[in-house]
Amino acid sequence: MLSVEFGGAEKLAAFYDTFAVRMRELWDVILMGRPKRDNQEERRKQNGWWSFLESSFRTNRPWNETVRDFLIARPDKPENEGASWFLYERRNEHQAIAEAVGFGAAVDYISEIGLDAIEQHEHELAAYGLERLAELPWVKTYGPPADRRAGIISFNVENIHPHDVAQILDGEGVAIRAGHHCCQPLMAKLGVAATNRASFYLYTVREEIDRLVDGLHKVRKILS
Repeated sequence: MLSVEFGGAEKLAAFYDTFAVRMRELWDVILMGRPKRDNQEERRKQNGWWSFLESSFRTNRPWNETVRDFLIARPDKPENEGASWFLYERRNEHQAIAEAVGFGAAVDYISEIGLDAIEQHEHELAAYGLERLAELPWVKTYGPPADRRAGIISFNVENIHPHDVAQILDGEGVAIRAGHHCCQPLMAKLGVAATNRASFYLYTVREEIDRLVDGLHKVRKILS
């Protein structure tokens, strides 16, 4: 937690301001497309589109209200006047309306569950996954203990390439990733060709981890 005594309030305000700008930059591109004309960015700024988006993120405004304003193009508050620029700017192009509404639904879904609850669920699954994999002496896991990791476990099966592991597990209805995971330097440091990676999230249940372990037994039976 930031301490107000040491300027925490100012840091927190700066964080939210930066966050709003970064989110505006992201959603400006998603909703409007990348600027194609030299003065397009300046027009978006002058007509209030940018300030409209930044205000929505800075005030944590419900996304459905934000979408409503730029789709009906009749904002009812002065700070939302820039919303009408969306339909004008995209009048001759594909308008990412479905994408915007879908993103709003996803935000509402995650918000209703709560990020803290999701994090706790991931930790519990990671702990259970590490516990189950520890039962297999021929499986090596990588990374920190459960309380210091998200819902991810990287592992290898002794003397079996991760691609073969993943293929057999796929036949058992268990989907994992296998390969470098875009971190070849780490693979070199670990001295391995690649690793398997099982990922857990809010929709994962313990029974699926049990299926992973059962699948690994089949992997060893077939390939060892």
